[in-house]
Amino acid sequence: MQWLVVLLLVVATFLVLRRRPKRFSRGILLGFFHPYCDSCGGGERVLWVMVLSLLESWKDMLHIVIYSGDYYENDETTKRLILQKVKDRFKIDIISRFYDNISFVRIRSRPLLEAKWYPVGTMIFQSLASIIVGFDCFRHVTPDVYIDTTGAAFIYPLVKLLSLGTTKVCAYVHYPIISTDMLSKVREQRPGYNNNSRIASSVTISTLKLLYYKVFASFYSIVGSYADIVMVNSTWTYGHIDSLWNKSGKKRIHTVYPPCNTRHVMQSTTGATSRKRVILSIGQFRPEKDHFMQLKAFQLYLDKLPLASRDGVELVLLGGTRNHEDEQLVDRLRRTAEEYGILSQVSFVVNAKYEEMLALLETSTVGLHTMWNEHFGISVVEMMAAGLIVIAHKSGGPKLDIITVGGRDTSGYLADSPEEYASHMNHILHEVSSSEQEGIRRNARASIDRFSDEVFKESVKKIFLDSGAVI
Repeated sequence: MQWLVVLLLVVATFLVLRRRPKRFSRGILLGFFHPYCDSCGGGERVLWVMVLSLLESWKDMLHIVIYSGDYYENDETTKRLILQKVKDRFKIDIISRFYDNISFVRIRSRPLLEAKWYPVGTMIFQSLASIIVGFDCFRHVTPDVYIDTTGAAFIYPLVKLLSLGTTKVCAYVHYPIISTDMLSKVREQRPGYNNNSRIASSVTISTLKLLYYKVFASFYSIVGSYADIVMVNSTWTYGHIDSLWNKSGKKRIHTVYPPCNTRHVMQSTTGATSRKRVILSIGQFRPEKDHFMQLKAFQLYLDKLPLASRDGVELVLLGGTRNHEDEQLVDRLRRTAEEYGILSQVSFVVNAKYEEMLALLETSTVGLHTMWNEHFGISVVEMMAAGLIVIAHKSGGPKLDIITVGGRDTSGYLADSPEEYASHMNHILHEVSSSEQEGIRRNARASIDRFSDEVFKESVKKIFLDSGAVI
């Protein structure tokens, strides 16, 4: 039996070994693994600004392939639609400047990555499925540099195997699949979106889950060690990836803050004078974003107000949906708002165009962000750039990298419970004077230059040059 497994592995390896179609015969071929490149989240913005940065620097020597499930083979119409959407949503013009430098490879096996198929052991089964998806990518084309912008680390050893070690692996890590914080949550039996109350209340089940997490963390450390170039998006992510992937202490890990469209947002919203009592949340509709906490906090805030003072107060949840599960989440949120008796003052803006988001940024007063251990928080930075006074979760990137709390340098607020969020909402909208609000806005806008597109692009260019990935 063992010899058969080895034989199949050898045959599979040579079927895709260094596969490089003739149309990619010249120059350096970069392959970006981003199965949902057509989505409109922060991760997709990182992908496209990185692509833009590399092409602006080395257009004549690079060709870029995007491995994606949003593309259909040899379909120029789909390619144009994707690149036009990138331009419309992110104001990143690749379609008119670098159209011929971009190709797409369709990932037919992308559905295997969806969590819905794995109600038990989700992390390990998704990770194993990613290996199949990786093979699906490389049977089409094996690049000179493989760039993962989604966190699918279990593919890295496969890249090395199929290229006989000649392909460099570059990882831009938004969020470690497993972290010491996740281990602590299970160990301390604290409930959360990825640790439901049934599991948290059982010592036996929590012990088994903790063992599962520890075993998975060991494998995650091994596969991560195959990355040649590692970029992380925040101080929080750096700490976890360094402890997991850098056991020897010899791997250099670069902190590269994600590109935030601060300049355009700031230019479009500076001088806004018609701000309303609108609390704006920006973030994809996914369970970890914890929109349910936002609804509960808003209910608690409204309960504190006299009925006459509730007029004109609104919570707007703006975000994208990737699939049917995300759409179902929006439906559950609507039902929850109705149960809380606040639906008339809650708006859901799904898959909005960029101009629609800008209009809301210009007229809203408070920005809301509730994800626990958000790896960075692009939407937090964008809201600060637009002049919103942001309340973010007291953890992860917002706490460590973005928001300063207290004193003359205050640039926003932090909270970790619905009650604390509600208190901050009331404080900002009813107790902070106009001059104090302007002071917070100035501090926020002055602090976010380090998160600009320009800084990101220069960092990426230097890292690729220093590593020899584009020489």
